[in-house]
Amino acid sequence: MTLSLASTTTYQATDLARNHREVLERARHGGALIRDKDGTTLLIAPADDVVHDRQLAELAADFVRTLVALNQQTEQRSAASYGAFAWLTVFEDEYQREFLREIAEPLLVALAGGPTGPVTELIEDWRISATTYSDKELRHELTRSVPRPVYDVEL
Repeated sequence: MTLSLASTTTYQATDLARNHREVLERARHGGALIRDKDGTTLLIAPADDVVHDRQLAELAADFVRTLVALNQQTEQRSAASYGAFAWLTVFEDEYQREFLREIAEPLLVALAGGPTGPVTELIEDWRISATTYSDKELRHELTRSVPRPVYDVEL
């Protein structure tokens, strides 16, 4: 669940003492804002929601980092410029762009409050593929041409 503060009431610090049940109930259901005496606005929200939103923000930033990296010349790129997607560097540019095309929609859906499962599954599938692809012998075996189809194989 993503935090939604659009219609959140802002409480005063004294409301924590007088109306703590109301403030905490608001906090449980999307977040509550508290204005401190010095004017600082604080957020009280379920920790899981905050962690979830931060993780999605980090994924979105890594998406942008990867997009920026792909717009640079190959020799100017480093694995670090890809952020958490550094494992993509084992692939040619074409496959890196394919990853970005595939993850864009599920990431946007997750950022809009939708499920994150499709994003994490897609990343894990691509990460496994990157591990496989980085093994040169295995990659050769998987991508080599087979002279003729194999028939009547008994398992």
